[in-house]
Amino acid sequence: MLDWASFEATHANDPELWNDMGSGLRAAKLAYLISQPGLEEQVGGKRRDALILLARRHLARLRDRTFIGDSNHGLFQVHGAMALIKTLTDAPEAEGGEAYIEGVFDDLLDRQFSPEGVHLEHSPGYQHFVLKTLERLRHSGWYESMGHVTDVIDRARYSLRWFVFPDGLLSRIGDSSPVKTPAKWWPRPPGVMGQLYDKAGYAIIRTTAATPAPSSSMLLVTGGHHSNVHKHADDLSFELFERGRLIVVDSGKYSYSRKAWRDFTDSAAAHNSVDLIPERLDNGVRASRPVGSAVHELRTAQWGWVVEGGFERPEFGVSHHRRFLYRPGEWLVLIDKVARPERAQMTAWLHLAPDLEAAPTEDGWRFPGGTVTYAVDQPSERRRYRGQEIPKIQGWMAGGYHHRTPNDALALAVTADQMELATIVDLTPDGSAPVGTFEGGALTLTWRGRPIVEQGRVLDLSPSQTFWGPRPLTS
Repeated sequence: MLDWASFEATHANDPELWNDMGSGLRAAKLAYLISQPGLEEQVGGKRRDALILLARRHLARLRDRTFIGDSNHGLFQVHGAMALIKTLTDAPEAEGGEAYIEGVFDDLLDRQFSPEGVHLEHSPGYQHFVLKTLERLRHSGWYESMGHVTDVIDRARYSLRWFVFPDGLLSRIGDSSPVKTPAKWWPRPPGVMGQLYDKAGYAIIRTTAATPAPSSSMLLVTGGHHSNVHKHADDLSFELFERGRLIVVDSGKYSYSRKAWRDFTDSAAAHNSVDLIPERLDNGVRASRPVGSAVHELRTAQWGWVVEGGFERPEFGVSHHRRFLYRPGEWLVLIDKVARPERAQMTAWLHLAPDLEAAPTEDGWRFPGGTVTYAVDQPSERRRYRGQEIPKIQGWMAGGYHHRTPNDALALAVTADQMELATIVDLTPDGSAPVGTFEGGALTLTWRGRPIVEQGRVLDLSPSQTFWGPRPLTS
């Protein structure tokens, strides 16, 4: 610690020495050391005084609100400051410290969580990580008077379960890894339930915990943009879990340090959405103002479920509207309407689980257990990538940090200034998913001999705007 102080004295402008999370962790360790009995006898009075001076300098920094990060790193700074306040009780830097901490902590929690209890760093993995961090902070006993912390923990714990697939793995969306995450559900009969987080930007439809594993289903749609913290170019992307396993996967978090791979996993081409801006890997996200949620609606229909969302990027003149029509266990239809200011290549991507290799068909792809077909209003080109690194990285899924697995990336590319596309993922044994056609320039989607989308309009929607609860599907 004193070596660090000596180095900092001659490198005061090195930003890494006073980074946000590192400073909070260092403050907590300083507090632990100087609180130990017999410290002066072990290290000597001069070194003890130097450690206390270093701790006071850290607390002074952490009492500056502009130094506290607004991301999850700020939580570590708050805790480091609290540890020093509890330890340096007679230091002037500690005066009024606990009231300061309470105000900063409340502000951080409001910035980091939606009112629904969903963490706003665009990643179920950070929902899990921050929830565990808050529980550890609460166990210190230093925050008992701050009821807001307990409320946030309770809401976050409830919300976390919605991001865990029926096999117990956490979703890979954003900067997340597929870790086993226990999720306890209340007893309910087999059925289907849905949750819309329209502030955070997620919609989830899944079978209840009582549903037998081979029959379990889950669709997770993402579309939040609250900052650039852990934000990927994955607006209106999704993961699909059917019959006890993942079918359509997200790329996940591979690395924070290997730039080429980091650029890929952040890119639009690594997600199950539409790449609108071919000259930018990030689909314009980094240069666009955060607008909150792009997921607007969750509704039911006589034949299943509907999720709807959309976004515009005025800085680039592009827009994307997407509907998900979903009948759990049987089929998923994506209806995309996209527009650009001028002609360019737009690419719709689907990424299959690693063991599902696709073969081309006349109008799409066949893979073990299902098919993908397209109905599009423009001439299109289909491509398949798997485990490619040259000339560009494509066809990879992160199985964990610095661990990657080849998987099929299916692309449908159109060169135009606007496009309407229906992508039909059929998991039925007899190929009885809806069929899409364009009549008079508008999409019609027919299922079991009757239209469920006609002239671009979804039919048979339930009167309620949103729905939550188990619901048996009707034919």
